[in-house]
Amino acid sequence: MDYTTLSDVELLTVCIYGEASGEPALGKLAVAHVVLNRVADPRWWGRTIQEVILKPSQFSCFNPGDPNAKRIKSMVDLGYYNQSCAHIAALTLGGHTVDPVGGATHYCTLDCKPAWRSKMKETIRIGGHVFFVEA
Repeated sequence: MDYTTLSDVELLTVCIYGEASGEPALGKLAVAHVVLNRVADPRWWGRTIQEVILKPSQFSCFNPGDPNAKRIKSMVDLGYYNQSCAHIAALTLGGHTVDPVGGATHYCTLDCKPAWRSKMKETIRIGGHVFFVEA
């Protein structure tokens, strides 16, 4: 799937849906702000929405074999974009939201313990995710 043809709003919508479809609206907004926080701090993530989201191994829904990869591919193939995720993406990219994660650039599910987690400072827990900044 070539996600590089999508607009920033479409790509952020797909990312929010793939990463947080089961989360409340605040959880979806939190994922959107992690993307923006990475764009604002492009040390190794990228300088654009597309570079940040599509950087390999950063957002699991884009990883081959991830259970959500098929769901987001189908959404793009059908041209159907989840409306609540699209609304959050548009508002966030338009600068109409406040960062609920305190500048976080990382997150994982509550039960996930990635190696990088021990080097980070937790900022907040929203829904099933924990958000972090570099310590």
